[in-house]
Order: sequence, then C-alpha cells, then structure tokens
Amino acid sequence: MATFRPSVFPSFRLGSTLLGLMLVALAVHLPARLGELYGEPDVARLVDAALLWKRAGVRTEALSQYLYYTSPAYIYLITVLLPGTIGSLAPAAAALNTINLVAAVVIPVPLYLLFRRIAGHPAALIATLLLTLVPAFWQGGLYGFPTLLAALFIVLAAWLFDRWLAGDGGDGAASPTLVACLLCLTAAILLKADVYLSAVALWGLLLYRRRWSWRTVALLALTEAAPIAVWYGVARGLLQASPGALVYAGTWTRTFPAEPGPAFTREHAVQLVKSFGALTLPVFAVALLLLVRSRRYALAVLLLTWASLPVAFWFVRPGDSARHHFPSTIPVALGVGIVLARLRMPWRYVALALLAAVNYWAFPPNASTVVTSGNLIRSGRLTARAVAVDHRLARDFADHAGPRTAFLGTFTNPYVEDQVLSLADSVTRVQPLVGLPGTAKEISYLRHGQERVALIVELPDALPQGPEMAAVAAAYRDAGYAVYSTELYGDDLGLRRRSHWDFRLSELTPRN
Repeated sequence: MATFRPSVFPSFRLGSTLLGLMLVALAVHLPARLGELYGEPDVARLVDAALLWKRAGVRTEALSQYLYYTSPAYIYLITVLLPGTIGSLAPAAAALNTINLVAAVVIPVPLYLLFRRIAGHPAALIATLLLTLVPAFWQGGLYGFPTLLAALFIVLAAWLFDRWLAGDGGDGAASPTLVACLLCLTAAILLKADVYLSAVALWGLLLYRRRWSWRTVALLALTEAAPIAVWYGVARGLLQASPGALVYAGTWTRTFPAEPGPAFTREHAVQLVKSFGALTLPVFAVALLLLVRSRRYALAVLLLTWASLPVAFWFVRPGDSARHHFPSTIPVALGVGIVLARLRMPWRYVALALLAAVNYWAFPPNASTVVTSGNLIRSGRLTARAVAVDHRLARDFADHAGPRTAFLGTFTNPYVEDQVLSLADSVTRVQPLVGLPGTAKEISYLRHGQERVALIVELPDALPQGPEMAAVAAAYRDAGYAVYSTELYGDDLGLRRRSHWDFRLSELTPRN
C-alpha cells in the first residue's frame, strides 16, 4: 500500500499549501463573527454548568444533566475563562468564539496532511478546500462549542496513528507517535464524548494499511479503551451525588431513544443534505462506487464507516442537528476530493468551484444552527441577529427580576440562567424544585443586597398553548411567583411578549 511521504513533496510547497488553506478558512469565517454572543442554547448550557460550579459549588447531574459526561474538559475550560464569574459574560463568550475561530483556521493543517497520506496531494487539496465550505463543518468555527475542538484532536490522532502504521514514528507500543495518538484521543473524548465515534477511522486505517494482526488489533483496542476509562474517571470525579455512568446511560437512552420510524422523513432527509451541501453527498456516493469498481475496497470501507457511524447514531434520535453531522463531513469531503482529483487540470478545480457554488446557492440563508444552509455568510449573520435578541431579553429579565420570579421557556432558558447567575452578588443555593409543572431549577441569590429567588422552568419542546399553558402560568402565580417568558405570549396567559418588542417586566413598550 503506497504511502505519500513528506520527502516527495518539497517543504516550501507544503508550507505554502498549508498557509493558503489556513487563509481560506480565515477568510470564510471572519465575515460572520458572533463576537460576544453564544451561538446556540447548548453553548449557554455548558456555561450554566460552569457558573453553577464556580458560583454555587454545584456539579450534579440533576442540575447539569448529561454535560459532565459529554464535555467535562470544556466545562473546566469555561471556568478558567469566566471573568471573575460576576458581571458581564461577554468576555467569556468572545474567548470561546475566538478559540473556535483559531481551531477552524488550524484544523486544515492536520486534515490536509492526513488526506495526503491516504489519497495524495490533489485529492487532499480539493477535499480540504471543500470541507472549509461544507455548512456543518463551517458552522463549527462560527462560535464556541467543543465539537470542532474534539474533531481537531481526532484528526490529529488519525494522522499520528497512520504515521505509526507506516513506521514513520516508530513501530513499538511505547512509540512516541502512538503515545501522542493516545493523548489526542483522550483530549477528544473529554471535550465532546460523541465525537469519539469518529475514532472508528483508526480501525479503517488499520485495514487500509493492511496491518491487521493480533498485535496491532490489541494495541489499537487498548489505545481507544484507555481514553474511555479516563473520561469515566474524570466525569465521576467531578460529579457530586449523581448516578453512575451506567445508570445515567439508561436515563439518557430514555431521553434520546432510537426511533427509526419518525427519523426517516422528508424533512429530516433534507436537514441531512443541507448539513453537507446539496451536491456533496451525491458526489460522495459516486466516490464509493468508483472505489468499489477499482477494487479499492479497504478505502471504501474506511470512508463509509467513518462517515456513517456518527450520522447513524444521531439520525434516529430526537434532537438531531447539523452539529451531530459535523464529524461525518470529514470523510465525505475526502471522498469528493478523490472523485474530482480524477479529472484533469484545470477541470478538477472548475468542478470544485461549480460544486461549491451550487452548495452555496441551493438553499436560502437560515438563522437556525439545527438546519443549516450552504449560504454561509448570510446564515451566520442571521444567527447572530437572532441570538442577540435572546441575549438582550435574558439580560433585561435578570436586571429587572423581582424578589420571586418564574421564567417559563425552552431554548431561551440557558441564556436567562447564565445572566441570573452572572449578575448575582452571590449565589446562596441552587436546587431542583418539584411539585409544579415542568422541570424547575430554583436559584436563591443576592442582587443589590436583596434576597431573590428565580425559577428557571423548562417546558416541553412542543410548548402547550391556550388553556393548558394558561394553567401552567397560573400554577406558578398561585405559588407566589411573578411569571415571565420571552417565548410565549397572549393576553390569556398573562405573559410578556417576545419578538419585536422591548422586554419589560411591567409593560410592553414598542422599540424606538
């Protein structure tokens, strides 16, 4: 099996190629920066967990749900970045966004180096250029979130493992290259556990390099098992009075059950296509067919398993989003690169430009981070505008909340909780509240020297309307809380309006 070694590619040309790829990544991300805004509610949830840790000394599954099992290292990173955890959260959000921007600019380097080893320079260059413009992948560099960082370490691990297989970095179990691979895998699973599904790529590389033996299988099994053990130990060490991973796995499975029937709908299929771009998946399918026809079965298996496992895991579960498709964009882009590299110059790059143009203009821009659009820049700006509203309304609520308030919502709750915890003079207690509708988190705190209680009430994703919602709001008012929401409105609910209105606790005032 041929290996494309650095010695056959002049160092100055390699350096200029890598620099060019990094500049392209920077150029396509800078126009849609989010600045000091969180990109989505799940980012705010991670910040919630960090604020509970720093401000209230609380690290429990009951309050932070699954986050310490999925992203313990990222939560710790946020605690380091929080600016004293009192006052504005903007510097922390800006730092998280900057970290992902840097990662988006850096990740083309190991991507290209790995792709080049597998498929040669032309395919690697085309694949890396395309990947920078794939919607789900591009979105990873738009705002702070651990998926891109974890994927960066997975790609580094795959590159290091391939070097070890080829004997470039030693061939023993104690080889520095294999040890570095182990460390990268550990960093990946601690940052975002589900991205670890992409570690299946190492097994594909083992097959592709024809190094399948009892020794190499055992070494790879140990190399991939050790990070899992570390991840479990870290999560259990951080969590307080919480169920073990096996117990919580059952809870998580019930929350996100595999439901193949509801998953296979036209809308969900379109969501998947949009994550990759309109033409990307069809061209990837052509790549697999060409590899099979040319009897390059091992490479076809490598790309197919690497691409399908992360998608298959999430596609049949509720809450699937473009972010879950991020790891699969990497092998898919490589497959496209292999196809286009078969064309002669300059037609391969003409084809790449046409594919990128169709992907960009096939769908209208969209503010959602769940269902992406290839129209990257305008979509990113729409996302920033939408999130800015959530930030402003959450800050207004925290600034004007009374002694006993209940906030009802779904996707806006994490923003509100962030602001309440950040702006408090001190946080005296945080605990779940039972006996009232929804899942309520009770925060007791001091603000301007006055004791206050805020309930952050999470309602079902499909919010009840009409009399049912009015009954929920009435239950909290009867319990002595002033009730607010920036998602729900209606005179019969007694709730404050969202959208184009300025948020006020006493009245609705049109924006000037």
